[in-house]
Amino acid sequence: MNTEKGSANSKIKDWFGKKFVPAMNRLGSQRHLAAMRDAFGTLLPLTITGSLGLIIGSIGFAGGGSGFVSILGLIAKMVHPDYANAEITNFIQSDPVFSKIWLIGTYTFNQLNTITIGYTAIWFSFTLGYFLSLSRNFKSPILAGFASTIGFMATTMGNVDFFKGAEGLISAIIFGIIATELFVYLSNVRALYIKLPDGVPPSVSKSFAVFLPFLITALIMAGMNLVVFIPAFFFKDFFRVNTSQFFSATNDANANTLKALFDAIKNSTDGIMDETAFQAWLAKAPAGIQNMDQDLLKSIIKSLNELTNSNLSETQMFEKLKTMYEGYSGTEQQYFTTVFAFMSGMAKEIYSFNSLASMQFIEQNGNLIFLLKYQAVSINYDQFGLSAAIYQFFVSFLLTFAKGSGGLGLALAYAFFISFLWFFGIHGSNVVNGAFSPIWSMLNIINLTLISAVGYETAVKTGEMGTFAAPIFDCFMNVGGSGASLALIVGTFVFSKRQDNKKISTYAGPCGVFQINEPIVFGFPIVLNSRYLAPFILAPMVNIFIAWLASPDVMNLTGYAVLTVPWTTPFFIASPLTYIYGAGWAFVVALVCFAASFGIYTPFIIMDNILHFKKIRKENIEEYNRQMRFFNDPFYRAGEKLANKVERIVSGGEAAIGNAESQNRFWEQKVTDPVKLENRKARNLDVANIKVDFYDYKAEVVKEIGESRNNIYKEAWEKPRRINELKFDLHEKLLSKQVTDIKSEKLALQEKIKAIKEEFVAKMPSIKEEQAKAKATHSQFKKSKIDQVKARKAEMISKIKEVKEAYKAKKG
Repeated sequence: MNTEKGSANSKIKDWFGKKFVPAMNRLGSQRHLAAMRDAFGTLLPLTITGSLGLIIGSIGFAGGGSGFVSILGLIAKMVHPDYANAEITNFIQSDPVFSKIWLIGTYTFNQLNTITIGYTAIWFSFTLGYFLSLSRNFKSPILAGFASTIGFMATTMGNVDFFKGAEGLISAIIFGIIATELFVYLSNVRALYIKLPDGVPPSVSKSFAVFLPFLITALIMAGMNLVVFIPAFFFKDFFRVNTSQFFSATNDANANTLKALFDAIKNSTDGIMDETAFQAWLAKAPAGIQNMDQDLLKSIIKSLNELTNSNLSETQMFEKLKTMYEGYSGTEQQYFTTVFAFMSGMAKEIYSFNSLASMQFIEQNGNLIFLLKYQAVSINYDQFGLSAAIYQFFVSFLLTFAKGSGGLGLALAYAFFISFLWFFGIHGSNVVNGAFSPIWSMLNIINLTLISAVGYETAVKTGEMGTFAAPIFDCFMNVGGSGASLALIVGTFVFSKRQDNKKISTYAGPCGVFQINEPIVFGFPIVLNSRYLAPFILAPMVNIFIAWLASPDVMNLTGYAVLTVPWTTPFFIASPLTYIYGAGWAFVVALVCFAASFGIYTPFIIMDNILHFKKIRKENIEEYNRQMRFFNDPFYRAGEKLANKVERIVSGGEAAIGNAESQNRFWEQKVTDPVKLENRKARNLDVANIKVDFYDYKAEVVKEIGESRNNIYKEAWEKPRRINELKFDLHEKLLSKQVTDIKSEKLALQEKIKAIKEEFVAKMPSIKEEQAKAKATHSQFKKSKIDQVKARKAEMISKIKEVKEAYKAKKG
């Protein structure tokens, strides 16, 4: 039975080693996924610039709203110190001077968001084609980038404005890859190569050489639209893109906008109040309005006509509209909203009267914000291309799923697979991001575009923003890199007694702070280390769950991300920067995520210690005793640390010799004159030997200073040494089962420890007195030795200079 079980385990290990791991590595380096990864990475400066433009526009030139006072708001407050925040906002937007500054500032900086993040699909399609063609060793990657962009835009059927942002990202990936691969393939067909005379400039010749492949690629990509364009004329209602549309205004700041809106409704309703005109109008109305209950439709139109024909001011009509809307039931409100949008001329074509249609009247700093949301046709059947098909039949459902309850499931799966693949030594992010990054990027682009259009508070109220935008993972999930491994590093310093792991953690710590975890993954290692598999997978999953709890989906502590920062930004800096509207809570949540990861790793660190020392006690008792002494004897531990420090200094001289020898091997390949070569080699070795002498001297000085310091505390360290040795002796007896009465042994141990403590209580005054004298002597000794090292360093620099000048003179 055991033989069969062992055979099965062996087969599983063999399958993982020979099949699974190589397959995942190939997937991680697959050219299309690699090109997508590089393309997204290249767009990071654009994303950061767009985010900062939005922040500068808000912080610099917004008003006194949203609980914050902008720089312009502070200046306005200095002019009118008696104004409240809401009044400051109204003053800025109505004052002749401040309003111009406000408009200039917001338009100047907010447009950065539009031209960067708002055009992500366009920029991404170009960089995708560029990097994909490079992987094919194509000689004109810029032209390949253009082919990718043109190929993608050809499938939009002229609706570039709709697909330029998040809506077109998936289409940009699919059709950018197809167009690039097609263009590169056709460019290698010699029959399509056009050779110009030698006198033509190379740039023109190179571009004209691939003219036919470029033209054919564009024609094919445009022609592919016929697959969905022809059926669209036969199934008009099925082949069209519907999206949520928004309109927002305030009762004060946008009075002119509201007036135009109410005037449009008045003009639309005045002519259809009698039955004959109404029936004639209804016959030409969209099917959704024709299918409405006529009594309800007439009631809504009559109410709107009476409202817009009243002598009320725009602000009063605004208030009455709110009362009117709230007087309808839930379903009637949906119809009222859609009829309002249609009669006002905002909606070119109503798509549906479903639950997504709504009006909101938001109270904010004394102002009412009017938010209208309805479903309208954005792309009709006569412009329905492949990009529209991808969006309508796939992307819209994916976004709805990711923004809804499915977002948490996707995020947890993302966290799981990254850590799971890293466990096998596969770069999890490289493999998984190909599938998940477009989703997180789309959500981030949608959020930022919506904020740029209607402002943060109004954007939140639309219900269209997504929690799991790209920044959430670097701010909360990956605290210290994949697996939230910074907590493992800190936990190792606190709880581990393994010298090897502590040394690795020392070097990995700075990397972990900057979200880089390879030193831990391959140094501990995490790879194929079953002791750390569970926490490595569990920690990031718990972190993303905590981030979701703090998000607007549940507790609404952090708000939504409005800024993108590089993934190497430390999590405690990235979180408040990214979630600027909930910066304080974002910082707290990031610390909670770190604490949760720390708590998850801690029992496994302790377990690793127990198993490690149990193993070496059995296999190498001398090493076990040495390590136990290291932790039990402070004087010995200080001596070992000093020895390591001295060794590191001496290695500086060894590195100098190694560098000199490496340089000499290099010059052996480059210099043909044997005399010149020997002089240069001798010079390099002479300089290296001078450095060796200095590092050896410095190491001796550091050793003397360290031994002097350690001797100061030697007597005081006797107390913990003796107590630790007593505990260790009892522990060893328990492990060897030499103790029959454990309780009495522990009581005896406590008595011995008590006696030692009492002994040192009596001795401590004299010990401290001796330490004070020794510290004074040590301080003078240390200063003298440091001065000697500085003098020796100056001497070393002078000798090196003399050697170089001597060889230079010899050369001359």
